[in-house]
Amino acid sequence: GGAIRIEAGQAVLNGTVSANGALGRDYGGAGSGGSVWLTCASLAATGGVIQANGGRPNDPNSGHGGGGRIAIHCASPDANLQLRCYAYPGIGTGLPGTEQGTYGQMGTLYLSDVSLLNVSLGLCSGVRLALPVITNHWIAPSPLVIPSNTWVVLSESNFTFEAAGDVTVAKGAKVWIGSTGFDTEPVYSGNPGVTNEIRMIVGGSFWNEGTVTLAGLTNTRPVFMEVDGALTLTNGARLVVFAGPTNDWRSLLDGGGRITVLGDTLLTGNSWIWVYTHQVSGSTVVFDMTNLTVAAGAGFNADEKGYSWISTTVQYGPTNTVGQTVGYAVSGAGHGGKGGVGYQAPATVAAEGTTNDFALAPLMPGTPGGNGHPDSPARPGGGALRIHAAAVRLDGTLTANGGGPPTSTY
Repeated sequence: GGAIRIEAGQAVLNGTVSANGALGRDYGGAGSGGSVWLTCASLAATGGVIQANGGRPNDPNSGHGGGGRIAIHCASPDANLQLRCYAYPGIGTGLPGTEQGTYGQMGTLYLSDVSLLNVSLGLCSGVRLALPVITNHWIAPSPLVIPSNTWVVLSESNFTFEAAGDVTVAKGAKVWIGSTGFDTEPVYSGNPGVTNEIRMIVGGSFWNEGTVTLAGLTNTRPVFMEVDGALTLTNGARLVVFAGPTNDWRSLLDGGGRITVLGDTLLTGNSWIWVYTHQVSGSTVVFDMTNLTVAAGAGFNADEKGYSWISTTVQYGPTNTVGQTVGYAVSGAGHGGKGGVGYQAPATVAAEGTTNDFALAPLMPGTPGGNGHPDSPARPGGGALRIHAAAVRLDGTLTANGGGPPTSTY
């Protein structure tokens, strides 16, 4: 897409400002979104749109175009501002990247002042939010309602989201905190040192019917969520949490993050909390809850969210527990029980993964099995669930399955 630069005293935007990237042709990749830079003293809008979307390829092996960049510098936004900004990756017609081609990453929206965000969360539809550098702590208006189909991406890796009262995330809304959103890198690439943190603070109750994600696969920060009132997930909601790294056994016991709920916690209506352990250190997120109710069809899911192959030649986990590869003989990983021995005729043997961890208080995630083929890494081990609660009613599911046997739930 092209580049649009607008300077105005008073801006009224009821139409569209567009700088989308082109669709891919034949077997070519798609173009990225362009840029829109708006500077004005005052801004009003009714149904206005600013977009800098990436294009989509015309075949499934080619890459999507990344989203572009939008910047709004405004000192005095209208109190009834109705403006949506889009910087999606790969928007338009064409085939999705279901084979070797991948989706791009969302583009960014820069706001010169947090007051713009407080006026209209609709600004955040399909963009990664970029606030001024000094702003890594957003105190949201209260009560806060994130409407359906609104995407709020607070991508700073050291960020605190705070609301003094109740927070509601509507069906179809998505919130990322400390994550880029549309993260296509399934590998760890950060420094395992623990510095700063990702934190979500809700002073009232938290009602979620959408998807809320804290951190991401490449997380290098501890993650915290504090809810002073009740936590309710319903109507197909998801709470996705990625643990930060830890450096030794003591910090592993403390966890790579903590979710604290002072009121009652209810998971119902096919709603799930997905828990990813840190794929290098093996740390998980600890849940501290008062009264926990998990209805039928809902639950906590750590399936295949433990140690994994980071590449076709590098895997993480305690060395002897990981499945081994000797030629085409591959063994299963171990945890509470040993893995299975791998065998290739006539006499090649891969030793089984051994046991580890503690039966009384399991802390570790599962490890991956041996690699059967360089182009097809073994599946990850199951994650680790740690839940502390005064009272639990479990009619749903707590699951931490791996590519082999189930792993720890504590």
